[in-house]
Amino acid sequence: MTELYQGDQPDLQSARGLTMRALSPADEQYLVEYAGDTRVAESTLNIPFPYTAKDAQDFIKLGEESWKTGKDAIFGIISPDAGHLVGCIGLMMDPENRTGELGYWIGPPYWGRGYASECAKRVIEFGFEDLSLLCIHGNAFSSNTGSIRVLQKSGMSFEGRARSRIQKGKTRHDLDHYSILIDEYHARIKNEEC
Repeated sequence: MTELYQGDQPDLQSARGLTMRALSPADEQYLVEYAGDTRVAESTLNIPFPYTAKDAQDFIKLGEESWKTGKDAIFGIISPDAGHLVGCIGLMMDPENRTGELGYWIGPPYWGRGYASECAKRVIEFGFEDLSLLCIHGNAFSSNTGSIRVLQKSGMSFEGRARSRIQKGKTRHDLDHYSILIDEYHARIKNEEC
């Protein structure tokens, strides 16, 4: 799998024209604006609040370094309508076990447009077809019904709930776990082609 990480990170295109590409310094202001929104920070596992320019710079650098080392594939989501970053999506890799964890967020002005679901499907395809992963999984707070719908629409199956698993601010959250295996992915593709 590591040989796929040679060279520049590829751009991915979704069916509706969303571009997923490596993060760049031009994305900093949008990372601060959207990831810095309390609604995003409260609904994700790892985004701090407040989200500063330094956090954005560090995240951009992490994306570049992670691709080069074969650890993660982090993409900025670019909407053709907006012409700039509207969110992020990525796969956090476990190369030894050929698995990846899907993570994503969308800036609140772009919620409800199906961007996360569309990009999740494309990144899952990339993980299985280009990175030769065998399993891709994702987690969401049990209360985050929008994120759970993204995981379900991407073909993942519910595996279980870890009760009171995450402390975010002053609130404890249950964490729902979803996954899709490569065989399930191929079966879904065949069904969509029929």
